[in-house]
Amino acid sequence: MRNPLSHSVSVIQKSLAGGGLKGRVLRGGAMLGIGSTMEHGVRFLRNMLLTRILMPEALGVMTIILAINAALESFTEVGVREAVVQHVDAGNPSFLNAAWWFSTGRGAILCTLGMLSAWPLAGFYHIVPFRGLLMVSFLAILLNGAISTRAYLAVKQLHYGRWVAIMQGSALGGICVTLVLVWVLRDIRALVFGFIAESAFRLLLSFILCPFRPGRQFEKSQTKELFRFARGMAGVPFLTFLFIEADIFVLGKLVDKRSLGLYGMVETLAGAPAVLISIFINPILMPAFAQIRDQFTRINNALLKATRAMSVTGFLLCAWVILFGGDILRLTYGQAYGSAGPILAILFCGSVLRTLASPIPAIYLGIGRPGLNRTFTAIRTAIVLLLIYPAVLFYGLKGAACAGVISMTLAWGVQIRQMSKLTKLDLGDYFRSIAGGLVGAGIVLAVALAVRFTWQDPVFVLAAAGILSVGVVVLVAPMIIGDLKFTPESGLNPLDQASGANNTLIVSKA
Repeated sequence: MRNPLSHSVSVIQKSLAGGGLKGRVLRGGAMLGIGSTMEHGVRFLRNMLLTRILMPEALGVMTIILAINAALESFTEVGVREAVVQHVDAGNPSFLNAAWWFSTGRGAILCTLGMLSAWPLAGFYHIVPFRGLLMVSFLAILLNGAISTRAYLAVKQLHYGRWVAIMQGSALGGICVTLVLVWVLRDIRALVFGFIAESAFRLLLSFILCPFRPGRQFEKSQTKELFRFARGMAGVPFLTFLFIEADIFVLGKLVDKRSLGLYGMVETLAGAPAVLISIFINPILMPAFAQIRDQFTRINNALLKATRAMSVTGFLLCAWVILFGGDILRLTYGQAYGSAGPILAILFCGSVLRTLASPIPAIYLGIGRPGLNRTFTAIRTAIVLLLIYPAVLFYGLKGAACAGVISMTLAWGVQIRQMSKLTKLDLGDYFRSIAGGLVGAGIVLAVALAVRFTWQDPVFVLAAAGILSVGVVVLVAPMIIGDLKFTPESGLNPLDQASGANNTLIVSKA
């Protein structure tokens, strides 16, 4: 009889060693996973230090500065990286030239507009003493826009080593600058200069690791295709930003800077699952979907497998945060943050929902149909904008957190329905891929709460939650590991099998 553990390890090793799409995706995922784990571990330690050196009021001001930068950048975000990744002829120098000049020009214009608007924005949010720092912070937009477009080409070709070095290397450099400056200056200047330094490191590393000399050679047809994709993306990033940052902008006007700083730090901790979207899920899944863009059976299979794995992990973590949110905050940020445990739980659940929904937009981008994500994004944003002001006005920080969860849940239903029409995704299969993790987390949460109310001993609660979580993982892991197995009929993983002629999805370029 085979040892299950050794068999599972063997399956994973074979998948990682494979030369097909699945092997390349898994190897890239391992690289991104290791790099992002190191980066966010250091960010976590940085935040622990910041909350012990800086007052929450300073962190609240920085939250507003970061939100204004993100708002300005997202307003005209048109997905240059995504355009390069999905384009069939992205390696052509003329296409990379067009993409770089387009991105750099946009960054220069936004940086100028930001500096001109710094004074009125500082007055609106009552941060006039920091208007100079707000003005300087817009340099990050210019630096981000000018990075080498060959770095995006590396993502398209699934060469994730260089991408990890650029993104995680720049993040670690910026964090180090922030930590040195915060120890010396002990005020908000350290945060702003560290923010700019991270963008500068990213620009420098992109040209060192992915050399590119911008030229003036363009092809009219490729430039048109770039602008066509940009039109399809127009508005989607800004709507996404409004959904994510609406709470910050409303709280910035209705609550004091100390409460905003506390909320911002809690939101950063709660956003750990959503970070996977930008550093793991999109860089991995979007290029993979781009390579099977006309084979909807393979796309559906990959979607179900990704959702199943994320559901188990995400909902189990939700149960733990609900049970121990206050303790987590006291341990990481100090006693002043311990009372925000319920806020952390709400925000974390919303972050998990966003992560579960994220593979579907990656499919839209991968097949060159970014406009399909607009309906979902618009509905989600409209709901949160409708709810956020009264929620904050009547329920404060908890209301702001709940508004995001409600809007995400309602809009996700619309997105799932749209996906089923596009690729003939079976809704029953999709909901079953979610149910395992949801049921397992529900059992852990129910039993742990029963233990808490019966014995009121945190050690018993921790033991109960730990034992049950391990049990859920043991029960569900074989199913997830099974997604990596090679089929006996063909010796190929289902993700690497060629689909039949009847499985073709006609992709419009409109």
